[in-house]
Amino acid sequence: MKDLILLIKIIKMRFSILFFSMVLASHFAQGQGIEPNSQISALQKGPIRIKSNFVPNDTLYMRMYKNGIKFGDYNLSINAMQALYALHPDSIKYLDSACIMYSETQQYAQCILSGNKVLQYRPDDIPIIEAVALSNQHVGRYPEALGLFQIEYEKNSSLYACYQIAVLQFSLQKQGEAQATLDRLIADKRSSTDKIGFSTNSNTTQQILYKAAAKNLMGVIYQNLKDNAKAKANFQAALAIQPDFVLAQNNLDALEKKNNAK
Repeated sequence: MKDLILLIKIIKMRFSILFFSMVLASHFAQGQGIEPNSQISALQKGPIRIKSNFVPNDTLYMRMYKNGIKFGDYNLSINAMQALYALHPDSIKYLDSACIMYSETQQYAQCILSGNKVLQYRPDDIPIIEAVALSNQHVGRYPEALGLFQIEYEKNSSLYACYQIAVLQFSLQKQGEAQATLDRLIADKRSSTDKIGFSTNSNTTQQILYKAAAKNLMGVIYQNLKDNAKAKANFQAALAIQPDFVLAQNNLDALEKKNNAK
């Protein structure tokens, strides 16, 4: 009799465990969005799939880059490009994008460092050459800037590069070389049609014909050589080409004021 009672208790306990397991499984299935028909039906449907919002790193950083450009947050775009470059160190395209943005945001040291790395792999990349050249010029590394602009001019005969070569030669006290460069620029037919931007006192940019810009710089060189007559003639020549050239007019006025004070 005792054995029978013990057997009944064991059967009841097993039934309670089975019932509890089924209830627990049903609650779990409901929590996962599974119809609580039964454990068996849930198992027959295969493994439970939980929807994920995971985004691959490349996709995430490209979204960050595009958002930075869209909202004018260029540091965000730069950081995104640097992250992609860290993930793909053999893909220099990310670093060259960062280099250009460093230049545009006046982060000159970073532009030089990243640009030099790019040029190790792509020595003929004109936008990078120019960005690094300008950055070197802005931080006072004139010999390095001059060398890069000379490389650019050899590759594409850019009037902009030619003008900057003359500016840098003058800055390095190479007046004769600067004058020869300006003569070459003036002789180029494009100098009568193509323009370069100059900042004015009102914090605006004035577009000036290269020929007028070259004549103005020639005037500055002659003034530095103490030849005021030739300096005046070149300032006047610049104004004859483009009468609204603010910088040339200022240089001419300053020269005449100096001469009248003597």
